[in-house]
Amino acid sequence: MANRLAWFLTPAGKTFVSISATVAACGTGLAAWLPHTAFLEKYRDFVALRKNSQPMPVPENLQTLFTSVLEDLSLNDYYKVISKSFMVFGFDVYNIGALNSRKGTYIGLPINFTYDSPSSINKNDIFINNEPVNWNREDARQLLQSLVLSEDAKKYAIGREVLMTDNSRIMCNSLTSGVLTGSCYGLASKINTSMNLYARPRLVRVILYSLTSLFFWGVWAMQKDTIIRYYESDADEHLAQLGEKYIRGAIEYYEKTLARNKAMRTLIGAQGAKAFNTDGDEIFFFRQKHVSLTHRKEFFEKKLKEKTEGKDEKNVEEIVGNAVN
Repeated sequence: MANRLAWFLTPAGKTFVSISATVAACGTGLAAWLPHTAFLEKYRDFVALRKNSQPMPVPENLQTLFTSVLEDLSLNDYYKVISKSFMVFGFDVYNIGALNSRKGTYIGLPINFTYDSPSSINKNDIFINNEPVNWNREDARQLLQSLVLSEDAKKYAIGREVLMTDNSRIMCNSLTSGVLTGSCYGLASKINTSMNLYARPRLVRVILYSLTSLFFWGVWAMQKDTIIRYYESDADEHLAQLGEKYIRGAIEYYEKTLARNKAMRTLIGAQGAKAFNTDGDEIFFFRQKHVSLTHRKEFFEKKLKEKTEGKDEKNVEEIVGNAVN
């Protein structure tokens, strides 16, 4: 075993490691890029909601709603053509692909977008921890209420996901993944050479590789999360400008999502307390992958307050103006 590992310290072994690192760097970049481009349809099929082993078609009313959101966003005709919808597994809206790719984008619509009221929900289709739900529980009834959304809330959620594909997020993630993987190897190799660690015990190099990998993983996670949060905030700013209906829809969407998470927190059991806090926000260890739901809800509440106060001031001005005349 020791002789085999020693081969990697020979010129041939070092060349092999360099080539492997280059392949790994290219591979990590492509792993972030290909699912959203060349393998986009396969990715869609993988996360699609299925019925009788076939992807469930998008109901006509939801497709009409999806089209109306594209109109509200004022996308150009080409972007409208390459923006498509499908039914996705789970209760969250989902986006794959990118509008700056010729493959376009798919927006996944969850099954609860088809619900009109709690009574329209097929409770037999809902399982938690692979077990049927006791619908006599208070948190289970709250879960049912949280799954029903108004048209405005659905439009906000769809618009948010469409805007999340109208940027360079996928390309940035692909490039940084490849560059950071290559940089990780390059830095470790440079330290090895400059400090002559090849002459030291193997444990020293193992510690070096571990620390270097951890550092670059931290950089990768930080830049990825920062980019996602930036584009999420940008999408909210854009949607807030579309009018009061989108603002009210956003507030409802986040109120219902937080209520759903709080219900799931108790329904799931011990794992629920690890997944969601008491406010309904997701709990992340070390990372902050998304802007918190409570923060996004507060953002739109602030926008609604500004819009309402602006209306009140305008009404007062009109009344005063009419009185003077």
